Amino acid sequence: MTLTTDHIQKTTFDELDFRGTRASYLEETNQFYAIYNSGLSKKHDYQMSIRYTDRNNEFNTLLVPHFVSTSGNDADHVMLLTQDLISMEYQLKKVKLKKDAEVKTIAQLEIPNAANFDSISQIVALPDAYYFVGSYYESDQYENIVLVRIDRKTAKLKMTTLAEYRSEKETMNSFPLSFNESLYLFENNFYFLNGLGKVIRYNVDTGKVNEAFTVQGLPVKNDYLAQATFKDGHLHFIYEDAKKKHFLDEYSLKTGKRTRSIPVKGLKKYIDDEAFMMTDLTMLQDHPK
Repeated sequence: MTLTTDHIQKTTFDELDFRGTRASYLEETNQFYAIYNSGLSKKHDYQMSIRYTDRNNEFNTLLVPHFVSTSGNDADHVMLLTQDLISMEYQLKKVKLKKDAEVKTIAQLEIPNAANFDSISQIVALPDAYYFVGSYYESDQYENIVLVRIDRKTAKLKMTTLAEYRSEKETMNSFPLSFNESLYLFENNFYFLNGLGKVIRYNVDTGKVNEAFTVQGLPVKNDYLAQATFKDGHLHFIYEDAKKKHFLDEYSLKTGKRTRSIPVKGLKKYIDDEAFMMTDLTMLQDHPK
């Protein structure tokens, strides 16, 4: 693992892990972390690892003895949605990124029809509740996308339908390009981009759901050659078009209009290999207008 700041710091781990649900940064504790899929365990039914930085920017490993369905940030904690792969029970947990930290259970979640449920966004923590997006997949012709709300005080669960898919084209392109930051809060509205290019908006106060706008360029033939992220009231989307040219587009969440389309030059030479995959587009700062 490599951490790049004002200098390069590399760490080698003894055990092989695979990238799991999320890579992120806790601002309050100034810690980077990534969750890895460790797999089946003799001691635990399943385990996952969190690689995180300490005060010296050195990486350490924290074991999570559960399957992590999704995760998110809440002040100085990492939020974890864990799933028992046999009983299909879900629990909301939290953990601090420090040596031998205890993974604490916040709530047992009674998710209906849990065997058909998958989380497809990160957890977003607000003062009164936790939110994330999930999918109920029944068949190639039937899938519902829901916004899950977990009340902080009562742990009561509320699900709001964001979209209903009743065709193979919709179900095959229902998932976001990245689960890392696919749910975004802006001016008291949640925004979620699916693989069809539809941006779905949910108002936190009223509970109203509508399609805010549709981006150009989705669905793409090779979805591993596209990525999107939200930042500063905009959706940023990089993709390869039908002519194999690459663009970085920007959309305003207020107006739903494309405000910029920038040709990306020189990218093609890096993606001739079919193994190449765009992952987790991150906007550190905006370009000048």
